[in-house]
Amino acid sequence: MPTRAERRKIQREKERMAMALKKAAEETARKQQDSTVDRSVPSAEHSSLYAGLGRFGEHPITLAAFAVILGVVGLFLYTPILWACGGMFLIAFYRSKAVAGRPWGVQVLSYAVLISVIFPALYLINRLLERKEKESKAVASAADGQPSSRLM
Repeated sequence: MPTRAERRKIQREKERMAMALKKAAEETARKQQDSTVDRSVPSAEHSSLYAGLGRFGEHPITLAAFAVILGVVGLFLYTPILWACGGMFLIAFYRSKAVAGRPWGVQVLSYAVLISVIFPALYLINRLLERKEKESKAVASAADGQPSSRLM
């Protein structure tokens, strides 16, 4: 049979272990609660005008409205739409953080390569579209000038 001193020692050890277990459970619950907090809405202290405008520009409704406007304008003008698409490629590359944390020279070189590939490709697409448009106008005007074969 344990002595009175040993029983007190065992009781204190049980209490110490119970307190440690309770503290660990509270910490785990706090971590779970922190992980479920919606981080898409920034706190007021971290919000800035630049960050707010960025969130506005990346919002799906804003992007949808922008796409509709570009689509309507694209029916009449190809060039501005293609340049806007090139800008969107650059923004997407920036937001993907593909070169984030890399040395400054690597980042500059990456953007330079991206620009030198995307914008000439878009320029060529623009030239092809303009050529097709001229050809279709020439065919349409030639067809208007000739008499119809049905009338003969």
